[in-house]
Amino acid sequence: MVFRKRAFLYLAVIGAMVAASVWLAHGVRQARRMAIGTSSQGRLNQLLVALHNYHDTYGQFPPAFVADENGKPIHSWRVLILPFIDEQRLYEEYRFDEPWDGPHNVTLSNRMPVAFHSPSEPPSKSHTNLVVITGPQTLFPGTRSTCLDDIRDGQENTILLTEVGNSRIPWLAPKDLSVETMSFRVKDSAATGI
Repeated sequence: MVFRKRAFLYLAVIGAMVAASVWLAHGVRQARRMAIGTSSQGRLNQLLVALHNYHDTYGQFPPAFVADENGKPIHSWRVLILPFIDEQRLYEEYRFDEPWDGPHNVTLSNRMPVAFHSPSEPPSKSHTNLVVITGPQTLFPGTRSTCLDDIRDGQENTILLTEVGNSRIPWLAPKDLSVETMSFRVKDSAATGI
């Protein structure tokens, strides 16, 4: 009888330990998700402030890209806002007399500022997963710059930046997320309005 009570007590303690471990593991996963989400939102907010500071300085947002005389995109908005994310030195090293993937600029491709990468994706020194939305009726229609006055449906209804999963976009490349190819399916995404 004493043996059965001890065995029962032993099993109860083991069961409680297993339940506590499962509960703790779930709590750790939730905390990790929340930390990543907060960090991702922090990066989006940093870029949002940089874009607004650019707007305050120049009276407009940067264009989605700068094109050459043939209309080919050669510089990204990300390069244009480098001084506004405390990357003045990197901005000064970039050469605007050659495209983003030119002989000199390509040497900067593995020096992506941390602001252009969300921690929800695998680490990268060269590929961004934080992008603007480009195309007609967006704040980034191409080579044309826009300003806050161009927003007709309210700043709170406008998505300026978003995070994309599994991105293979080089951070220097003048590539982003085209509104014309978006599926408009939102799944645990972090997006920031103006």
